[in-house]
This record gives sequence, C-alpha cells and structure tokens, in this order.
Amino acid sequence: MRWVFGFLVVCYLALAALVGLQGHITGTAGQEGFQLLETVSKLHRLRESSIRMQGFVDRFQLTGQRVWVERYTVEKDVAGDLLKELTSGRGNPGMTQEFRDSLLLAWQEFTLLADSAIAVGQNDQGDILATRASLRQENLNLLLEQRISNILSEPHNKGIWPWVLVVIALFIAVLGLGVFLRFVAMPTRQLAIDTQRIAFGDLDAPITVRAPGSIGALAQALEHLRINLIETREQVKRIISRGPNPPQT
Repeated sequence: MRWVFGFLVVCYLALAALVGLQGHITGTAGQEGFQLLETVSKLHRLRESSIRMQGFVDRFQLTGQRVWVERYTVEKDVAGDLLKELTSGRGNPGMTQEFRDSLLLAWQEFTLLADSAIAVGQNDQGDILATRASLRQENLNLLLEQRISNILSEPHNKGIWPWVLVVIALFIAVLGLGVFLRFVAMPTRQLAIDTQRIAFGDLDAPITVRAPGSIGALAQALEHLRINLIETREQVKRIISRGPNPPQT
C-alpha cells in the first residue's frame, strides 16, 4: 500500500508542477501581449506627433506666426521621447533592429528638413523645404503604419506547448485517480460490503478482494474469518444432529 500512496504523491507533485509551468507560460505570453500593445500605442502616438509637427510647419509657412514654431518645438520634444523609448531596445517587443535603424533614419531626414524650413522662414525656399519635409513625413507615417500592421497580424503565442502540458496534466490526473480507485477506493468499498454480508450470516461467497498492503491483509483475514465461521457452523450442526448424549449407568 505504501507504493500506492507514494505513486499518488508523485502524481500530485507532477500535476502541480505541470499546472505551475503551464500558468507560467500563459502568464509570460500575456505579459508579452501587453508589451506588444504598449509598443503599438507608442508607434501610433509617434505617428500622430509627426503629423502634428508637419501641420505646424505648414501653418508657419502660411501665416509666419511664431506660435506654430513653439508648438512644433514642444511636439518635437514629445515625439523625440517616444522615439528614444522605441529605439532603446528595452521592453519593446516587435521592434527589430532593422526597423529601428529605418525609423531613426526617416526621423532624422524629416526633422532636418522641417527644422530647415522653419530656419529659412516664410519664402520660396522655405516652402520647398516644407514640401520636402511633408514627403519625408509621409514616408515616416507609412513606415510606422506598416510596423503596426505587422505587429498586429503576426501570431504571438507559445505554440502548442501549453496544450501539450494540459494534456499531460490531464493524463497524470486520470492515471492517479485510476490508481486510487483500483487499489484503494474500490477494494475498501468491497470489503465494507463483504463485512456487512458476513455480519448478517451470509458465509457462502468467498472474499475476492485483491489489493496490496494493509487492505489486502485485511481481505485475507476476513476470508480466514469466513472459513472459520463456516467450520464452526458445521461443527455446531453435527453436534445438534447427534442429539443429547444418553446418561451413563
């Protein structure tokens, strides 16, 4: 019986380990999914900032008001912080090194032309530089949109391993339950039925329970008791059939 309980303990520990591992894999996948959403959010915000920056440059070329230069500068600082977070290489899954390099290059070309358009001022050369900056901004916008689309369309999971672990865990659970029923629960229930049957005087059917350990020993003892009771019952019947002994003279 010890090996049965030892096997059940091993099954329980293995089951707990598999469940823990499956939970860890699922939690890791969930964390990576959350980080991917953060990356997509940063890319989208950088795209919106670059659009606003170009809008401020265009308005400055049309009106000449310095307020648009100030708003451009503030927006450039905001977008620059986002760019640093995206290209730092830390905590931004979905950002390949090739894309980081392309993003930095597109950003540098756009900001260089936009800064030049503001520095030249409101004239024909400034208009030309602003137009060229708008083209670079559109290229940057397309680059960001393509990266966002790729991140959202790529499968981000751990493959079949979580399902494999679930199947193995279910197999261990069923195996442990089967061993428990086969060697503990069912023999114990049958012994209870046989004990009650013998208690009511039914001694004809033998004890057929076969189990290891103490349950098996108890079944053998109960069978010996049944045989002894049968022998005792037969002796009593023989004594009764002989009748009382005649008195000695």
